[in-house]
Amino acid sequence: MVKTFDEAIGVIAENTYLNKKNIDQKDRQRRHNFVDMYGVEYTRQGDGGSPATFYISISTDMVYLERFEFKLIIQPFVSTVSSNGIQSTTVTVNSRSLSANYNYGSVTLSPNPHNHTTNAHTHNVVSGVSMTHTTASDFRVSIEGVDITAYLMAQYGSWISGEGVYPSIDIGKEYDILEVASDLVAEGRMDDADKLTSSGYKRVEISSDSPFQVTLVNYLKYSHMNR
Repeated sequence: MVKTFDEAIGVIAENTYLNKKNIDQKDRQRRHNFVDMYGVEYTRQGDGGSPATFYISISTDMVYLERFEFKLIIQPFVSTVSSNGIQSTTVTVNSRSLSANYNYGSVTLSPNPHNHTTNAHTHNVVSGVSMTHTTASDFRVSIEGVDITAYLMAQYGSWISGEGVYPSIDIGKEYDILEVASDLVAEGRMDDADKLTSSGYKRVEISSDSPFQVTLVNYLKYSHMNR
């Protein structure tokens, strides 16, 4: 309780100072913005020697990663062909005689004359796009060089077995990279976990033993500084 006029003036002055301080802090506060990517699709092709490679960008001013998930859709692979036909004509190889000249004379050999002939043939090629069903198996997934295949398998108890949507066509059932990072931390693999969850340009590679086409459906949400 304020007992004197001077004390009352002191209380008012203190409250004025605190209010001004709070206003200054609010004026300088930077609220975070969010990047929320829901079901963004990227399509690539790969084969036994070259993985399908995706790059997912996470801003360098990221504050907190809230969601990093994706589905994988394995599809028939695409090939394009030319409209030009390929044709060969008859080819004949003649062999009738061989001769050689020397300083003391000449020698001529006359082997049995004979011909080698190949028949003419044409290959017709139709222009357009060709879709070929994949026989690919043994799929593996890595992010920034960290093989996470076993961790993704464990999330749903099954794995990619041919063409289709994985892990499920249902919304809300995606491969969870934050869960993988948590598993890596539990195993003491802090550096590998950081490769998955830190900001930067993330390289995602999907490999198999034969040609395939894959669509990665990305679900990504993170907060970042409002600049």
